[in-house]
Amino acid sequence: MVLAVDAPLKSRGLSYGLSSASPATAVNRPGRKPASSDGAQSFSHGCTAWKILTIASGVRSPSIATLSAADRNQRGVQRLSFAGSSRKTSPGLLARRTALRYLQVNIHPLAIVSSEAQIGPDVTIGPFAVVEADVVIAAGCQLASHVVVKDGTRIGPNTAIHEGAILGGYPQHLNKPKQPGLLVIGANNTIREHATVHRAMKQGSATVLGESNFLMAGVHIAHDCCVGNHVIFANNALLAGHVTVEDRAFVSGAVGVHQFCRIGRLAMVGAHAKVVQDVPPYVTIDGISGCVVGLNLVGLRRGGFSSDDITQLKTAYRLIYRRGLKWTEVLEQLKADFPAGPAAVYSEFLAGGTRGFVQERRMPPSATIKLRPVAEEDPVTSVELKAKAG
Repeated sequence: MVLAVDAPLKSRGLSYGLSSASPATAVNRPGRKPASSDGAQSFSHGCTAWKILTIASGVRSPSIATLSAADRNQRGVQRLSFAGSSRKTSPGLLARRTALRYLQVNIHPLAIVSSEAQIGPDVTIGPFAVVEADVVIAAGCQLASHVVVKDGTRIGPNTAIHEGAILGGYPQHLNKPKQPGLLVIGANNTIREHATVHRAMKQGSATVLGESNFLMAGVHIAHDCCVGNHVIFANNALLAGHVTVEDRAFVSGAVGVHQFCRIGRLAMVGAHAKVVQDVPPYVTIDGISGCVVGLNLVGLRRGGFSSDDITQLKTAYRLIYRRGLKWTEVLEQLKADFPAGPAAVYSEFLAGGTRGFVQERRMPPSATIKLRPVAEEDPVTSVELKAKAG
C-alpha cells in the first residue's frame, strides 16, 4: 500500500475515519477526476488530507512510473507501480520520500515522523519535532521545532503549532486509561510555545478544539474539554478536565478553571481569576474577586452586536442579578421574556448548570444587611467622614 486520500475533515466532529487503500492505489489531487481505468481505487472529491502508508514488508523496491506532464495535468494522478527489482534497498523509505516530494511536504531531516502518520500537502515540520503513528495532519499545517504530536491526534488544515507544544498527551489522571480517546483540533488554530492539550479519557470520546482559536504560551487544556470557535486563551490559562468554553470567549492569563465548569459565549474572564462555577454568556469576570462585574460590552461591540441587542442583554442581566427573584422564577421569566435574540441563550445555559453560577460582585439591594435605621445616622459624622475620604 502506498497512498490513499482521506475524506474532508470536520473540525468539530469525530468523523475522522480514513479510507483504506488497496496495493494498487492512485493519488488523486483535490478537484481532479480520479483515474479508474487502470484498476486503481478511485477516491471522491474535495480531499483535504492525504494518507501516507508504508509498503508492506517483503515487497521489493518499487520503480516509480510517472505519467507525462500533460497526462498528469489532465488526469490529476501520479501512479506508483510496483515492478520487481533485484535491488534490496528500503522500499518503504523510497516510496514515502517520493510521495512526500509529490505532496510538497517539507519535513526537516532532524524531525522524527512515523511512516504511518497521515500528512497532508503543504505541511511543514521543523527540526526535532516528533509525530507519532496514529496522527492525522491536514493540509497547510506548520509544526515548529520540538513540537510533539502524539497518537490519537487529528489536526485540521492551516493550524500553526509553535515551539515545544505537546498535543495528544495522556490525561493527567491517577487511573491511566489503557485506551484513551482522541484529540480533535479544527482548522486555522494557533497554538503557541509549550502549550499542552490532552486526549480524552475513554475510547470513543474526544477532547475538541474548534476553529480559529488562539492558545498563547503555556496554556493547558485537559482531557475531555470542549472549546468552541474564535476563543482566546492568554498565557498560562489552565482548564481542568471536562470544561466547556463556548464561542468567542476570552480567558485571560493565569486563569484556573475547575473541572466540569462551563464558560459561556463571549464571556470575558479576567486575569488570575479562580473559576469554580459556570460563567454565564456575555459577562465579565473580575480577576481579583472572581465575581461578575457586568456585561462584556467591549466584546459585544467588537462582535457586531447592535444597540438593541445590547439593551436586551442588559435587561436580561438585571433580571438575573438585580431583581432578587428565586432561581426557578428567574428561569421562567427569562424563557417568557426572551424567546428570541441574543438573550435567548440565557434560559438554556442557566437551566443546564450543575455547579452553580458565578455571582455578581455587587449584591442586590434585598440582600443588604442594614445595621441601623437610616434616620439615626449622625449628619455631622457623615460629613466629616466624607471630608476625610475626599
